[in-house]
Amino acid sequence: MKAKIVRYFRYAFYSFPFQLFLLQIKKHPFLILSWLVLFASVSQFFGVSYGIPLLFLDPEYLGNVNFLSFLIVGFTMGGFFMAWNISFYILNSYRFEFLASLVNPFVQFCLNNIFFPLLFTIVYIISLIKFQHVEALISTGKIIANVLALLLGNLLMIISSTTFFVFFNQDVETFIRKLSDKAKESLIGKKIRLDKLTIHRQEKSQWHIETYWKFPFSIEFVRKVDFYDKKLVDKVLLLHHRNAFLIQVLAIITMIAFGRLMENPYFRLPAASSIFLVFSVITVAFSFFTFWFRSWRIIAAFCFVILLNFLTQYDLIVYKNKLYGLNYTTQKTTYNNEAVNNAVDKKMINNDIEETKNILNNWHKRMQSKYGEDKPKIIFINTSGGGLKATYWTFHVLQQLEKQTNKKLFDHTFLLTGASGGMIGAAYFRELNLRQKKHEAIDCLDKSYLDDVGQDLLNGVGTSIATNDIFYPWQTYHYQGLGYKKDRAYMFNIQLNKIHIT
Repeated sequence: MKAKIVRYFRYAFYSFPFQLFLLQIKKHPFLILSWLVLFASVSQFFGVSYGIPLLFLDPEYLGNVNFLSFLIVGFTMGGFFMAWNISFYILNSYRFEFLASLVNPFVQFCLNNIFFPLLFTIVYIISLIKFQHVEALISTGKIIANVLALLLGNLLMIISSTTFFVFFNQDVETFIRKLSDKAKESLIGKKIRLDKLTIHRQEKSQWHIETYWKFPFSIEFVRKVDFYDKKLVDKVLLLHHRNAFLIQVLAIITMIAFGRLMENPYFRLPAASSIFLVFSVITVAFSFFTFWFRSWRIIAAFCFVILLNFLTQYDLIVYKNKLYGLNYTTQKTTYNNEAVNNAVDKKMINNDIEETKNILNNWHKRMQSKYGEDKPKIIFINTSGGGLKATYWTFHVLQQLEKQTNKKLFDHTFLLTGASGGMIGAAYFRELNLRQKKHEAIDCLDKSYLDDVGQDLLNGVGTSIATNDIFYPWQTYHYQGLGYKKDRAYMFNIQLNKIHIT
C-alpha cells in the first residue's frame, strides 16, 4: 500500500501540469508578474483607489454593462491565455520532446498548462459574483448571464486559436507519412524506419515527465521518443514553432489594424479588454526577445535600453506627445534656470502683485455690493486626482455645496486648483456655472450633468494604448494646419468633448 502511494505521488510530481508550473516559476518569473497584477486587480487588492478592479468587475461598453461587454472581456481574456500558452510553448517545447509524438500537441500542451488560466478564471468569477451580488445588487439571473458571457467569450477565442494548430501542427508519424521517400532520405540521411532510427539525445535539456493530461479527460503515460532520430523530432518541433510565430505575428498585425478603427465607438473596447491586450503584447514581446537571445537576453536587454535611451533624444523610436496648436518645427526656446531667471525681473513681480491686489479688491467690492458683507468669506477649492472616480466625486461635491449654500459657493470662490480627474470635474462645474450666470438655459445643479460626467472616458484611451500607442502612433490628423499623431491623448479629447461640450 505504501509503495502504491509513493508511486502515485511520483506520478503526480512528475506530471506534465505540475512540472510546467515549476518551470514557469523557475525560468520565467517576469511573466508571472502579469498574473499577479491580474489576480490582485480582480480580487480588489490592487488599484482600488483608482477603480481598476471595477474595470474587470463592471466593464462598460457603449455606455452599458451587459452580456456584450462581458463577452468582449472574456474574448480578450482568452486572447491573453493563448498568448501565454503560445509564448511558453515557443520558449520551452524543446524541453519536452515527447510532444512531437502527440496528436494535436499544442492542444495537449495548453490543457496541461492550465494552472494559471484556470485559477485566474475561478478567482475572477468568484470576485465577479461577490461584487455584483453584494455591491452592485444585481439579480441572480443577470449575474449568471454575465458569467456565462465571460466564459463564452473566453471559449470562442480559445477554440478559434487552437483550431489553427489542429489543422497545421503535426505529430512525428503524421509528418513522416506526408514525406516523400526522397525527402525522408534528405532529412535523416537514409530511409526512415521507425524501428531502426539512430538515437542522438541531449538529455540535459529535457525535463523528466512521466504522465500527462490527455484531451479531453484522461491521464496517460508519456510515450518515449528516443527511437526517433533527433533531427526528425527537431524538424517537427520547428514546424510547431513556425506556426506559433505565425499566429503571433498575425495577432499583432490584427491589433495594429484594429487601431485604425479606434475612433469608431463600436471598436472602443472595455478598458479591461485593453489591459488583457497590453499584457498579451508584453508576453509575446518577451517570448520573442528571450527566444532569439536565450542566455544572452540580460546583456541584450541592457544594450537595448542603452540604445533606446540614445535614440529618444532624436525622437526616432519613442514618441513624445505634442500639445495641439503648438508648432514643433520651429527652433526650440531655451529652457533652463538661467533662461527662467532672465525672463523675470523685479518690475514684473511688482506688477503681478499689484494686479493681484486689484483682482482681490474687485472681488471684495462685488461681494459687498451683492451680499453687503464687509468681510466676506473667501474660498479656495483644491481637488485631488484619481481618474473618472475623482471627476465624478468632485462634481457631485460641488453640486451639493452649491445647493447647501443657496448658490453662494462659487460667488465666494476665488481660486480653483487641483490635479487630474478632480480638476476636470471642477472645470466642468465652473463652466456650467458660468454659462448659467450668462443666462443660458442651464441649471448646473441638474443631475443630468452628474450623469454626463460619469460616462466612460477610459475605453477609447485604453483601446488606443493597446492597439496603437504600445507599438507606435502611425495615424495623423491636422489641426490649424499642423500635423499631430493620433494617440491616447487624442482619443481622450474626443471622448471628453463628446460627453461634456454639448
